[in-house]
Amino acid sequence: MALFASTLTAGCTVHSEPSIQGSTGNAAGMRDVAILETATDQSLRTAFAEHLKIAFRARGVPADSKAEIMGDFAVSTMPADMSIATSNPDAPDSSTSAGLIVQSAQRQERLFDNCEAVRYRATLVLFNRSSGERVHRAAGESQGCVDDPVPLNELADLLVRDALLAPN
Repeated sequence: MALFASTLTAGCTVHSEPSIQGSTGNAAGMRDVAILETATDQSLRTAFAEHLKIAFRARGVPADSKAEIMGDFAVSTMPADMSIATSNPDAPDSSTSAGLIVQSAQRQERLFDNCEAVRYRATLVLFNRSSGERVHRAAGESQGCVDDPVPLNELADLLVRDALLAPN
């Protein structure tokens, strides 16, 4: 019984595989990338920039501030027990549940949760430095424990993989 209890309390029990909510464009064949950074503290944005650089480098695309392809991103967290919805433009009354399109379903607290569950959401946009043309855009999300780097790492990896392998 003690082994069972220690298994339940060890590590983060809140985890979901990251998923892509939308993706357009294709950055296959890029040789390097300039990741735009603005924060220099230990913020979520700074942490996610590092995760993106690691994910690009793991796929043979090093970060270079002078690269032709520039990457900008947004990253945020919110409680996982909140859902995200947008209004349905085709619905006659957007004030009812029929007038909403659920983007992210509410996560129900589970018996063995050992932390505060959060939803990580991120968008990665790649554009050409010379022309300003958008090359790729993808948005995704994952769930995990507050301050757990695994969901951010997996989300960055998924967004980079999508950018480099997206068919269109």
